[in-house]
Amino acid sequence: MSPHLLTAPATNGSFDVGWLDRPIVYLALAAISLVIALRFVRRAVAPIGALLQAATAAIVAVLTIGLALALIAVAAIGSR
Repeated sequence: MSPHLLTAPATNGSFDVGWLDRPIVYLALAAISLVIALRFVRRAVAPIGALLQAATAAIVAVLTIGLALALIAVAAIGSR
């Protein structure tokens, strides 16, 4: 493989694609791709949305119960 091939510009001499040299083009394409992907992910996750909410509620409940028990223990130890 020729090293010149790796550093060749995006043009083939037949037409100018200078707009490909601008990073904003790649950022715009990435943003469009992410928007499309997020819309499809939202559709895919929608059926399990209730399950995710229930799991989140269970995690919050466990953490708050644990915190309450830890605070009770600290209060009991500190009152001696």
